[in-house]
Amino acid sequence: MKNNQNIAIIDIGSNSVRERISCNGKVFLRRVITTQLAKNAQNGCLNEASVLRTFEGLDLLFSLAREHKAKVFAFATAAVRNAKNKEDFISKFNSKYGEKLDVLSGENEGKMGVLGALKGKSGCIIDVGGASSEVVCSFDEKVIYAHSMQVGAVSLTDKCGKDFSLAYEFLTKQIEKEFDKIPKEIGEVYGIGGSANSVAFIKSGLKSYNREATNGIVVDNNYLFELAKKFYSMDSKQISAEFLIDNLRANVIHSGTLILAWLLNKLCVTKIILTEDDNLEGYYLWLEQNGKI
Repeated sequence: MKNNQNIAIIDIGSNSVRERISCNGKVFLRRVITTQLAKNAQNGCLNEASVLRTFEGLDLLFSLAREHKAKVFAFATAAVRNAKNKEDFISKFNSKYGEKLDVLSGENEGKMGVLGALKGKSGCIIDVGGASSEVVCSFDEKVIYAHSMQVGAVSLTDKCGKDFSLAYEFLTKQIEKEFDKIPKEIGEVYGIGGSANSVAFIKSGLKSYNREATNGIVVDNNYLFELAKKFYSMDSKQISAEFLIDNLRANVIHSGTLILAWLLNKLCVTKIILTEDDNLEGYYLWLEQNGKI
């Protein structure tokens, strides 16, 4: 592929669709649209309204890619991966956009996050998505621990709503059951995903989004737990108004923050670096390393 070719990476997540367009590795456009693909999934199947919202968001992202004459690479994570009707979604995507959708396994989703966040350094990532949450540890550029839990900000909200005690008890049992044999020496811990990004923005105290100002913000676990408790005591409109985040994100931020806090607690560390260098960056680097761009 020519060096001056624009490259668009699209991530179809459980809570949002995102796009990163770059040229020669330099990003010049980013876009996030909250679509909540995982919301109201019934009997393991994606909800029709959620699918419609997601394709409306994807239409916009593909129009941006066409506007910039970008080659598109798209991947999907837990919402599509776990859906019983995923083949319908994949078929519609492939025929509608003329591109092949790459549905990442939980393990590969974690590896892309590690690649994007750590960029070869040793450490650990916590990735709280809409329908799953991953913990991946890497040492000397080798993954030494990885696990994907099929609980995320959207699915926990669907299960427990705004009942803090119910969610706390559920996560206590779920995380103890799911995550074991985590290495004792894990280095610095990075938080990626929509919940981490929202917490970073809130912690920054900014009135409008500034990626450079929020990327790399450090918070401690006490802050996360107290923030989660506050979110659970407010409705989404109050959260959106006070913390300046969109209403769809405000609907699930309580769950995402609590999961983030609980996973950090499980890792026995007290602070986390919140970064926006995540699986979008990781997927681009993976394509580059494998000679696909």
